[in-house]
Amino acid sequence: MMDQTGTELKPDSTFPLQAVHQGLRALGGLLGLLAMLFGILYASRIFNRLFAALKDPVALETTFQQWTHTLGLSELSLQIAENHIPLGNLFTILVLGLMLLLLVWLALKLVITGAKVLAWSLGEREAVKQILEHSLGKRQSGASRVSNSPGKAPVPPSARKPSAAPKS
Repeated sequence: MMDQTGTELKPDSTFPLQAVHQGLRALGGLLGLLAMLFGILYASRIFNRLFAALKDPVALETTFQQWTHTLGLSELSLQIAENHIPLGNLFTILVLGLMLLLLVWLALKLVITGAKVLAWSLGEREAVKQILEHSLGKRQSGASRVSNSPGKAPVPPSARKPSAAPKS
């Protein structure tokens, strides 16, 4: 981009549009984190209720009978010869189990979606680079740059040994 005198304009890192962009990315990361937290809380509430029902099934009996009546399955039975086999409770268990499975699936999808939103909004390499440049300053030129090889501690330029003069 050029100005009126023909000199090239360099983008300013403090440009308000970039700040808005970074703010929106941070907001996206926050929303992803909140979605993950809500999903985890929701899943834990579901599992707590399930374990409470397994510990004390008598407390669940009235709720179970209400569901059987609400679903219209209280009179459902199978007649084999002279025996009547009630099937209402079996189908109520199936319906409640499928509903529980759906709720757990939704809670886990909420956690997964929140994690994806968090990764998409904060995980880009370019965004991390811009944040580091903004907070730490621009990178140094190649001659004075600190080398960071795997397994070796970085050596500051002032502590480096001068290289030997080339022999002729």
